[in-house]
Amino acid sequence: PRRVVILKEKNGERHLPIWIGIAEAESIMIGVQGGDMPRPLTHDMTLSIIKCLGGQVNMAIISNLRNDCFYSDLILTVDNKKVAIDCRPSDAISIAVRANVPIFAEEEVLNAAGIILKEGSS
Repeated sequence: PRRVVILKEKNGERHLPIWIGIAEAESIMIGVQGGDMPRPLTHDMTLSIIKCLGGQVNMAIISNLRNDCFYSDLILTVDNKKVAIDCRPSDAISIAVRANVPIFAEEEVLNAAGIILKEGSS
């Protein structure tokens, strides 16, 4: 079984559906809801590592779509340099919601996979 994350274009009508696993969806929901877990989940730990090493999460970008597979980058600032970390979209989204940073999609990705939902379906 899989779940879908639907990202909405901020100043537009397109939505970007990204299919993910159940565990990944649960991790994103925990991040969105700000739930406290008795022990850190992997995405909480990843964010802690970034911060402990002096890094900062700037944004997540859904950067590409190849063979029906989405690719993404987590953009960090480390030692005053921008660094792009290749990761799965679900990981980028999960960390972005925990860090309270924006999630973007490249225009080419939105053009290829973006959909406009019918009235009453969102």
